[in-house]
Amino acid sequence: LETRLINFSVGVIRLTEGLKYTEASKVLRNQLLRSSTSVTLNYAEAQNAQSKKEFIYKVSVAFKELRETKVNMMIISEAGLARDRSHMEILLKESNELAAIFTAILKTAKNNLQLQK
Repeated sequence: LETRLINFSVGVIRLTEGLKYTEASKVLRNQLLRSSTSVTLNYAEAQNAQSKKEFIYKVSVAFKELRETKVNMMIISEAGLARDRSHMEILLKESNELAAIFTAILKTAKNNLQLQK
């Protein structure tokens, strides 16, 4: 999953490099770069969590950043700021698949935590 997240972040970086240059795209580009890389970095931190609660927290943060990334890309797409719409569609599809994976991870981790009690 970590490799897939790295590839997703790299894909978003490439997408941002091809955005039309406007004041709006400048703001959205910076926000998109931060949130998309934060997904990967928070997931990497979760792998070294000291406890199951910390793992759940870090994965939850990564999931939140993924949702922010997806909505940001949707705004960019709807505003017509992306030059490569096919690349955008691929990234949006990947964000949906990653969201499903994070949902499953969180469900399993929370169930495991409950079983421990």
